[in-house]
Amino acid sequence: MQEDNPPYSSARPKPKGIFIDIGDALARNLGVEAEYTWLFSAEYIRKTDCDLVPAVAIEGDDPLKQTIPYVRVRSTLVVPKDRAQAHDLAEFKSGHVAVLATSFARHVLNEQGYSLWVRFLENDEILDAVAKGEADGGLLPLYAFQWRAHLDPALPLRAESSVALDPSFDYSAAMGLRRADAAALRKIDEALGKMIEDDELQAIFSRYGLTYEKPT
Repeated sequence: MQEDNPPYSSARPKPKGIFIDIGDALARNLGVEAEYTWLFSAEYIRKTDCDLVPAVAIEGDDPLKQTIPYVRVRSTLVVPKDRAQAHDLAEFKSGHVAVLATSFARHVLNEQGYSLWVRFLENDEILDAVAKGEADGGLLPLYAFQWRAHLDPALPLRAESSVALDPSFDYSAAMGLRRADAAALRKIDEALGKMIEDDELQAIFSRYGLTYEKPT
């Protein structure tokens, strides 16, 4: 079915993906060309000629060289739209909370006695489980929820901003570099700093319906 007012046209190109847009912008600022390799997870990078991973946690123990942080990643609790407002995560202790199997939140909440569903490998799987009523709530990055809601305005979910989560669930993200020397890292840091200062990153995130937050 053809839309009367398509969201993208020849005058407004359809975005290719947020990390591709960020990579293109970074390449322009550096005066180089960017090539992209799709990886299932960062562990596969050793099997490719890839030089840069677009997002790694600053607080993590990743062996890659890291740029300056360029974005703050927040976690959120997602619940059905028709659920009564929650005020504390403890209200979900008697239910099921969906989390990524590999997430830090899984380890924290497991120690606190929450009943967790951990069979999920992707954020969309968590959103689907909550939307279908299979889980009472889901913990995931706010960006993942915002992007899904941007694609599907009828998504029957909301981010429960009234529930304060453990601050350790949030992190600042940098780019991870495999083979960059000190001079290359310095140039990339300068380019990222300029993109933050000029609100270029904010414009890219806004294009995808995401609320950009500068790193702390």
